Amino acid sequence: MLNKTDIKQSGNSQNNASLISSAKVVDIRGENSSYNRVWHQGIGYLRQFKLSTKAIILSIAIGTLPVLGIAAIAYLFGSKLITKQIITSQETKAINLSDKVNNFIGQRYGDIQVLSGISFLSPANSGNKAGSEKSRKTSKVDVSIINIETQASLDRLIKTVKVYDSVAVFDLNGKVIIQSAGESLISEKQRIYFQEVIKQNTPIISQAEIVKNIGAVIYIAAPIKDPIRGNTIGIVRTRMPVKALEPVIKSYIDETNQYYFLDGTGRILISSDQNLVGEKLIGIYPSLTNVLNAKNIDTFTARSKNNQKQQLISYVPLPILSGLPNINWQLLVAKDAAIAFKPQREFLTLIASTTPLIALLMTLFIAWLSQWINSKIFSTSITFSKEIQEQIHLDVFNKEEEQEKEIEWLKLLLEITRKIRLNLQSEVIYQTAISEVSQVLKTDRVIVYKLHRKTQAVKVIAESVIDDYQKMLGVYNNDSHWRELGKNSQFEAISNIEQESSLTSSYIEWLKKFSVQSSLTAPILSHGEIQGFLIAHHCHNSHIWQSEEINFLTQIATQIGYALEQSHLLVEIKRLKAHSQTNTNQDNSELQNFQNSLQKTVNQIQQAIGEVNVYLEKFTTEAIIEPEKIHLSLETIDNMTIAIQSIADIAQQAVTIVNDANHRANKTEAAMDLTLQNIFSVQETVDEIAKKVRRLGESSQQISRVVSVVNQIAMQTNLLAINAGIEAARAGEEGQGFAVVAEEVGELAARSAAATQEIEEIIEKIQRETGEVLKTMIMGTSQVTQSSHIIEDAKHSLQQIVDGSQQINTLVQSILISTTSQVQTSQIVSQTIKDITIISARNSDNSLEVSQSLQKVVNIFQELKDTIETFPPN
Repeated sequence: MLNKTDIKQSGNSQNNASLISSAKVVDIRGENSSYNRVWHQGIGYLRQFKLSTKAIILSIAIGTLPVLGIAAIAYLFGSKLITKQIITSQETKAINLSDKVNNFIGQRYGDIQVLSGISFLSPANSGNKAGSEKSRKTSKVDVSIINIETQASLDRLIKTVKVYDSVAVFDLNGKVIIQSAGESLISEKQRIYFQEVIKQNTPIISQAEIVKNIGAVIYIAAPIKDPIRGNTIGIVRTRMPVKALEPVIKSYIDETNQYYFLDGTGRILISSDQNLVGEKLIGIYPSLTNVLNAKNIDTFTARSKNNQKQQLISYVPLPILSGLPNINWQLLVAKDAAIAFKPQREFLTLIASTTPLIALLMTLFIAWLSQWINSKIFSTSITFSKEIQEQIHLDVFNKEEEQEKEIEWLKLLLEITRKIRLNLQSEVIYQTAISEVSQVLKTDRVIVYKLHRKTQAVKVIAESVIDDYQKMLGVYNNDSHWRELGKNSQFEAISNIEQESSLTSSYIEWLKKFSVQSSLTAPILSHGEIQGFLIAHHCHNSHIWQSEEINFLTQIATQIGYALEQSHLLVEIKRLKAHSQTNTNQDNSELQNFQNSLQKTVNQIQQAIGEVNVYLEKFTTEAIIEPEKIHLSLETIDNMTIAIQSIADIAQQAVTIVNDANHRANKTEAAMDLTLQNIFSVQETVDEIAKKVRRLGESSQQISRVVSVVNQIAMQTNLLAINAGIEAARAGEEGQGFAVVAEEVGELAARSAAATQEIEEIIEKIQRETGEVLKTMIMGTSQVTQSSHIIEDAKHSLQQIVDGSQQINTLVQSILISTTSQVQTSQIVSQTIKDITIISARNSDNSLEVSQSLQKVVNIFQELKDTIETFPPN
């Protein structure tokens, strides 16, 4: 181990440092930030409360904060799940409604194709050649077979289907051939749908148009083709008011929802508010421009311009069905956010109502537990106070030992200083110092190196060595190591030269030459300049230098420096006396300088001795006071010994209470496990019911599709009955019987259509109610899941409390074991303190003797000062 200290840069250590200790206390002050000030203010505020109050505050925090955290997390995830379910439910409802409307319009598209193929709208298909020739010449609808019965059949079609308000047949010039009852039609050749049928020569569905007193309508038209030649000979069209979709829409949408069907331009065709038909949707929801342009399924929130309420809106563009023209319709389903997110608020209410109750229960439990722990802590605080007192007494005992050692070192230092100053010749100073140091430090060799200022080489000028080792007296050494030490005036402590990587190989070899294992070097300073080094060697074994040894050798080197200065002053005095006979004025001047220098040196010595005297007086005062404190501590320990046994009894009771609390907590945990299992069973049951309800909904959809097919068959049967009636009219009297049968078939088809319509409405009602039941069960499943999570979290918190009580049990057991041994320990400590009292009294006597010796030294120096002052100033 290599230790170095720069003596020059450490300040005027000879004047200011203690003779024994060179330690310094540095006061480092930092600026507190505003954060630290606030923190300390908060700590100071909390310190005003009693321990019981702090425990109550802590118990409230422990009982409340975890529950609130769990509730917040449960609401966060549960709210997101419920919001997702609400959005998905409304979006699914809008998609199903768009599919239903698409299917409805697809059925109307099938109706027009059936109507265009009815034979009474085609030329007479006679079997003779003349009839065929006539047909090829006319190539138009056979008007001769159309009569009142045909018009009645069209009226019956409108009444049966309950969708159309007008059915008509036109020739290629737009002239009406036959129409259903109602307002008489004029030529419709210039209408857009008519032009599209002529142009495309296929069935079409027109874009919606606004008709006065009717509202939005769509035209579904198809070309009538000659069955022989295949060319278009007429146009048949049906007109369907868009409001005919209302029964279909209302079977899927309840009163809490608003709906808007739009055409490709964003104009409202049908709405839950009839006053908005024909207006632009952007006028109601200005923020939907990007949504309408994107034409992607989406659900979002927006504020209506009419009532300024926040609404949950689902946007669905009607899909294009295979074989059906693109009608380019769009659907919006809106619902007030307050109604849509009501389940979310109910979930919040559930969390808000149950969380305080759970937090209250947890707080009460933690508060009870903290009060019980506080009572035990208060009862055991005496034990901890006793341990602290024991530690203080041990520290006092150690401090007494250290003070005794310091006094011994001080006595040795003063004795060696006295011997050094008996003869102020430099050779005698060196030899006296190394002999005394060798005896005190028990070293194998002590030497003095003299430093040559120009070459920075060193020479051994004094040595004290045992006979077994080679002598070094008169040896020179010019290694750079000495130049570095001489430049920085450092002391050097080498515990083992083999382990010091900072030493040069040449210096290590030189030390090995003289069997050196450990080395301690202190610089000798005189008049502020380095004169040489005082060095102690251990040659037999390596040695770890203690701080007391380092300080002792450093102080001896300092005293050597003082002695050399005084020796130099005596030489100067003799020289000045001899020189005064030849040059009195010059001698007086030099003598004055000498007097000042000597005065300064005496003052420095007096100051150093004064510091030692103050230290001894302080130590003596403490040594006198310490027995009184030790006596009081002894009485305190006797009282604490009596209280230890009662603490042991209380600790045993605490163990019993903690075990009871653990037992109750385990019972509570078992009950929570049973509750959690019951919740899982309920969740499984609800899941099974949800699956069955979902299957019921799928079955009702299948039935709905079958009913739709039956309805279409009834429609086609009705059209065939009309066709059969027309054929019977062609046959004349022979077909009268067949006409009656066709009429009966038509009425039967109408009744079948009405029945299927009623069945379809019943099934739609079942599907709507099934959907609501399914939605309610999904929400119930979600709430059961959230409840299970909350119970699991509560179970986890209870388990943490059980673990905490187990730790408290272990701690109380440890306290119980400790108190058993502390009775014996207190008796031992009591006897030890009595011994400390005796040693303290002895130290007090020794310190008084040392103080008296120092006072004698002060008197001697005072006489020297008085003698110096007797010299004349000139």
